[in-house]
Amino acid sequence: MRVGVHTSIAGALANAAHRAHEIGCDALQIFSANPRGWRAATPSAEACESFCEKRSGYKLLPLAIHANYLINLAAADPAVRLPSVAAFRGELQRAVSLRAEYVVLHPGSAKNGSRTSAVERFVNSLLRAAKGLQLDGLMVLIENTAGQGNVLGSRFEELAEILAGVQPEVLAGI
Repeated sequence: MRVGVHTSIAGALANAAHRAHEIGCDALQIFSANPRGWRAATPSAEACESFCEKRSGYKLLPLAIHANYLINLAAADPAVRLPSVAAFRGELQRAVSLRAEYVVLHPGSAKNGSRTSAVERFVNSLLRAAKGLQLDGLMVLIENTAGQGNVLGSRFEELAEILAGVQPEVLAGI
């Protein structure tokens, strides 16, 4: 059994690993950037290496990065969906740089549209965000939801539709 916690990267990425170790964790989750803003700085190679060294030294495994809360890959409005695709691509790139095992992502919202169309947009947007990236074993975890409003991911059928659209053979072609 592994015990982890969501720790802050405030001050430096390596601080998150140190904080998790200090309280006795052997796994951790972080935000790779501000979870409520569109701008995300790319961490320096030195900051990534320092984090990875601390994490390795403390034997913190696995690392999950929780994606920005603003990301809505299912959005019908391109003014929301396109920045969401770019932001999620950044999350994937940072996760690879930090040697994370997982990226946790909310499936998004259909808003006032069709849930079926929203699931299709989510899958297409996810694949678009990952296109051309070497993910090095990084796994995307789709977080189920409570089902409030038009938020996707509260029904197993929706989650199954998402998974069907991003099967490994599909991902191999990105």
